[in-house]
Amino acid sequence: MMWPAVSLAGLLLLAAPAAPQQPRTLLEHFFAQDRQGRQWKALMRVDLDVTGDGQPEVFLTGSAGWGKSGSYWTAYSCAETGFSVLGERLLFHPGFFVWRPESREIVVLQPIQISRYRLVRYRLAPQGFVESDSREVADWKDGETVEEIQRLLDEMRAFEADRGFSFVRAPVESAIRGLEGAAIDWVDVETGEPVTGLLPLDCGL
Repeated sequence: MMWPAVSLAGLLLLAAPAAPQQPRTLLEHFFAQDRQGRQWKALMRVDLDVTGDGQPEVFLTGSAGWGKSGSYWTAYSCAETGFSVLGERLLFHPGFFVWRPESREIVVLQPIQISRYRLVRYRLAPQGFVESDSREVADWKDGETVEEIQRLLDEMRAFEADRGFSFVRAPVESAIRGLEGAAIDWVDVETGEPVTGLLPLDCGL
């Protein structure tokens, strides 16, 4: 019996696994890289304009794994041509951070224990956010440190009070429906009131 000739390249092509499908949208990308395996009850979102173009960037995380220092966020920028990832695993709590546009950095206080914090700075570079500073500070150590922490806390409270950013959440079921193009049911984390008019997470289509 004569077997049809099959080239080695053809055999390799047949045996090769299909290339993984690239995420088409910002939301698909977040679900694809989600390290929590969707084992969370809500999708958390912070909207904050860090590029100065008048359109907020989107920071996403799941509700699982929150600690004293908050959670690890992924930062996205959205445009007509698609989305870009500005940073991954940015650790902060929305109550303990401030954005400084003049120095293009997010300054974070990560509580360690009573009167002890880690001060972290994430600077927005051309390639995205980079950690430019990380050090432990204690507000009982010396007078200068006490003043530094107090100034930072006052700055963060003012930033939050001025609504320099939005902090919302949506049930995971609603977020999953959003993958199919459905509207996501966002509510304000502090008040529980519905929030509308946010940037859609389907940029990239």
